[in-house]
Amino acid sequence: MVKRLAGYIGVDTGSIWLGDIGYLYHHPEIYCHGQKITDDGKVSFNMDEKGTRLPNLWDVHCMRANREGKMYDGIFTSTRYGDGEFPVFIHYDKDNRPMKLEIRLY
Repeated sequence: MVKRLAGYIGVDTGSIWLGDIGYLYHHPEIYCHGQKITDDGKVSFNMDEKGTRLPNLWDVHCMRANREGKMYDGIFTSTRYGDGEFPVFIHYDKDNRPMKLEIRLY
């Protein structure tokens, strides 16, 4: 197999989620109160009666995300060292088809 650097994943929550973004539509709990995803994939914000943007539950989401395993129909893991950029490699077979994804957390 041939291995190539695909790029870097930027991390700001100390964790990485790997999954199909389309599945996030099925988990409105991460967008409750202050924000939501519309049918066309855009994020919109809920406002109170004064026109002030309502808070979201991002902090709660981050606390729940600090564990390994299945979450939001994808896989979550901590990054071991926290925030930063982590290299992503794709391994290809002899016909140049992707066979393996490698994220280095060190």
